[in-house]
Amino acid sequence: EASPPSGNDFVAIAAGGYHGLALKADGAIAGWGENDYGEASPPSGNDVVAVAAGEAHSLALKGMLVPDVVGMTQAEAESAIVAAGLVVGNITQAYSDTLPAGNVICQEPVAGGTVNFGSAVNLLISIGPLDVGEPNLPFDAEFMIVNKSRVGRTIFDYDCNVSLKNTSPLNVRVLQFELVTVPNNISVTDSYVNDFEDIGPGETKTSADTCTFRVERSEPINFAQVTWKVTYEIINACSPLQQMSYSMVNFEPQDIGNADITGDGKVDHSDLAVMAEQWLQPPGSPSADIASAPGGEGIVNFLDFAALAENWLVSTNN
Repeated sequence: EASPPSGNDFVAIAAGGYHGLALKADGAIAGWGENDYGEASPPSGNDVVAVAAGEAHSLALKGMLVPDVVGMTQAEAESAIVAAGLVVGNITQAYSDTLPAGNVICQEPVAGGTVNFGSAVNLLISIGPLDVGEPNLPFDAEFMIVNKSRVGRTIFDYDCNVSLKNTSPLNVRVLQFELVTVPNNISVTDSYVNDFEDIGPGETKTSADTCTFRVERSEPINFAQVTWKVTYEIINACSPLQQMSYSMVNFEPQDIGNADITGDGKVDHSDLAVMAEQWLQPPGSPSADIASAPGGEGIVNFLDFAALAENWLVSTNN
């Protein structure tokens, strides 16, 4: 009983009266010591998940064989898993060029191994091939200004972050947003937006990081020329099958809000004319009292003019 077998692949041991047992990583059992009643001679096989030893006897608990469900429909796979004494675990989805939508791409743990009764089997389900004719982007993105400062008469510095809503059935890990093209009146200081959390289906997350750029506001901003590159992973139940994709994204401009007094989609001389008519008076309709939300201050003054100037020539039309 003091002479165990050699090796370094044991995961569990049990001590009897005068014998010992060791469970190997592959599910086989090694026994040693007194063997008057066969207590140190366990049966062959590699489907054991636990061992125990008594005074002159040994016990082994066999595991449940994991069925092979790859290629089955989700319903077939779930039935096979339950029939094997196991339970269905996490179900995630991914694109597949080889399996139709609804079929199992991979499973975890893999088929053929042994696990405890009631263990979970995770499934990765196909949603079919990626349609290359459509934008390869599984979320909606909103570009948001978090800080703005004037550095010249018509020059402003901006810090921005990005809010993402996952519109797909996939679990997405965003690695990076990069501002790659801008019109001539924008110069970029820090083009990267990082530090996103993983985004599950239907969830919305905002970047902890910001990008920084400078805008010359003496001419309109052509938002159709503002383009981002997004790098992301699809997080799967079976980690070897993570997928990497890239997309180019054009953002709609940030909401210019109350500064568009006339509601025509841009801030220009027509909005300034309305403000001039209401200058130093209670606001009319449409209201030029735009400085403080909600409802303004009750009079049109220099605060409102400053708000108009900050959005001058901004347009919601690409």
